[in-house]
Amino acid sequence: MGGIVNVVISVAALTGVPLYLPVIWTLFSKRQTGKSILTTTILSLIVNVFFKFITPMYWGLSLSRANEMILGVVFPIVCLSLFELYHIFKKQQAHVPVTASFTNTAEESVSDNETSDQSNNKYSLRVLSFGILLTGAIISALGIIADTGKIIVISVGIILLFLGFILNRKSFK
Repeated sequence: MGGIVNVVISVAALTGVPLYLPVIWTLFSKRQTGKSILTTTILSLIVNVFFKFITPMYWGLSLSRANEMILGVVFPIVCLSLFELYHIFKKQQAHVPVTASFTNTAEESVSDNETSDQSNNKYSLRVLSFGILLTGAIISALGIIADTGKIIVISVGIILLFLGFILNRKSFK
């Protein structure tokens, strides 16, 4: 396969976008469903593996690193776009589960959803702040033991620590 660096690059080119793009796409699309995401991921992985391992062995067609990356990015985008177009023409959206009970009035369910959203946002901020604090601490520690560029690395670590501290304080308000 050409050494560890080539293996890592090939695995990233083959699996990176097919695994992460469909999930990220669903954050911004009302039309993607679990079936479309799973289909896109599996189909993309199969196509990438086919062009990486099968075509060179049987047909002598080998993709360059750039072509592997292009295929790994473009194919999932095409699949997700086709699902989007299909659902646009069918005038469908993904089904959103109903969380409010039917006995609540509209005002009660809105207030329940607002408090639930606020607690979820605070929890998300808390998790994010701890991640930023930890990253800032690690970068600062690396800056302390670095031979060159200590000031820049420690400065970035301190900035991250400061931002993490601010987010942490907001998450408890």
